[in-house]
Amino acid sequence: MTDPAGIFYKQANTANPAQLFGLSFVWDNQDAAFTGNIESLTLAAPVVNKNVPDIYVPKDSILSIFKEPNDARFVIDTTGITYADALTKQGYFTNFQGRYPIFAKIKSIMGGEKDPTFRIFSSSILLTRFEDVTLLRAEAYAVLGETTLAINDLNAVRKYRYNVDQVGIRNNDQNDYTPYSAAKHGPVIEAIFKERQKEFMGEGHRWYDRVRYEKIKQNNPQFMQMISTGAIYWPIAKEIIAQNPLITQNSFWK
Repeated sequence: MTDPAGIFYKQANTANPAQLFGLSFVWDNQDAAFTGNIESLTLAAPVVNKNVPDIYVPKDSILSIFKEPNDARFVIDTTGITYADALTKQGYFTNFQGRYPIFAKIKSIMGGEKDPTFRIFSSSILLTRFEDVTLLRAEAYAVLGETTLAINDLNAVRKYRYNVDQVGIRNNDQNDYTPYSAAKHGPVIEAIFKERQKEFMGEGHRWYDRVRYEKIKQNNPQFMQMISTGAIYWPIAKEIIAQNPLITQNSFWK
């Protein structure tokens, strides 16, 4: 998935079936750009010729989120050595031992074969993919009390992620992975949202997931107040309201 020509490159096709709907900015069609893509903000050395990323995920946050062994997205052993998928040499992060961990999950980089300073980014804005709809269905099943069906969908995603050993060797055997366990991972609804947090990092899902989670749990008074008052919605720009008097400002921002 994190290969430069992986799921974030081009549109859905037979070679990229997991991408269900996205807006492509294709190098071949001269739609790529130097700025505006997430790569221009998150990538830096050793991935591209840039010293410091504009934005990055702090190490303590990475370690608090990615705690499970055998995770192909990011795993670290007790000696501080990180491992990724040895078949693709890819993971969500690189340069973890440096000052700034580089969020290298999305890196559709074109050009620069002879001049590394000339790099054009060509990633899609990916709105939904196989893992997204599968975990959304698992979430719905969990809320409806269909626990077995929820676990089946959760494991359908997990079998592609938790299959890397401590030398970075990915097992392609679908039965040789780490399935969901209530004893290890807690209630299934918690495991589903934790999986979404890890899987969709950097793709713009986290806030909407958090809103749905709080609506389901209803044990966070402060967040429930935000929901009831409309504070979870963005304000509408004054310029938009000025152009159309039928549009009114969201109640919280009036």
